[in-house]
Amino acid sequence: MTSVSPFDVCTVYFAFEDRPNEGKIRPVVVSSVTTDQVYFVGIKVTSHAPREWCVGEVVLQDWAEEGLRKPSVVRCTKRASMPTSEVRRVIGHLTQRDVDAVLMGMLEVDG
Repeated sequence: MTSVSPFDVCTVYFAFEDRPNEGKIRPVVVSSVTTDQVYFVGIKVTSHAPREWCVGEVVLQDWAEEGLRKPSVVRCTKRASMPTSEVRRVIGHLTQRDVDAVLMGMLEVDG
């Protein structure tokens, strides 16, 4: 079983919202992990530009250093609880400035 920690960047199979029986392997940022490492909450990462009308859209400043292949945005409104066994690979870890930005994005969403 793959071990993950908060603010790791990993790849998982993520279902499409409009077609739940379909999806793709995509990066997510781990926001929390259960103490027994069985489940984690992943936040969707996309290469699409941030949507101006949406709260919690965080542009990752250090995306290449964090293991991502292209400029990326964390969508703090798009979180899902998943079994840790779904992690395909841990590809990196957020830098402190991106951790701080994602925490602010989550606060913006959660109030």
